[in-house]
Amino acid sequence: FVPLQEVLLGVVTNDRGLRDRAATLIPAVLVSTYLNLVVDNITAGVFAGMGRPVIATVLSFGLELPMMIGASALYIIKFHGNLLGVYWLQAGIGGFEVVVVLIIMTISNWDKYAQKARKRQEVPVESLE
Repeated sequence: FVPLQEVLLGVVTNDRGLRDRAATLIPAVLVSTYLNLVVDNITAGVFAGMGRPVIATVLSFGLELPMMIGASALYIIKFHGNLLGVYWLQAGIGGFEVVVVLIIMTISNWDKYAQKARKRQEVPVESLE
């Protein structure tokens, strides 16, 4: 985005002030969105595919929502933060969540969950070996 920001933002608006504001916000928005996309793909994709929807639910309601909403509210109310700060805060939280879900994914017993998935799909174990 950075090398083409003038061209890309020029397509959207010709207001210089708006383009300058967007140029500062968009990198934070993109980083935050990308990190949260990684978290969503692992929780909704990998963990659900492993047959572990409870972990996805616990992470969503016990970690992601409280941290995103709570930290953003604290940042705005207590520290009188701005929009750019909120996006960078959410990017930081997203980075922390990526680390958490990658650790859980890495230490998971893949053989155990593969066996459970085969059993759920009623696939004979011998036919896959």
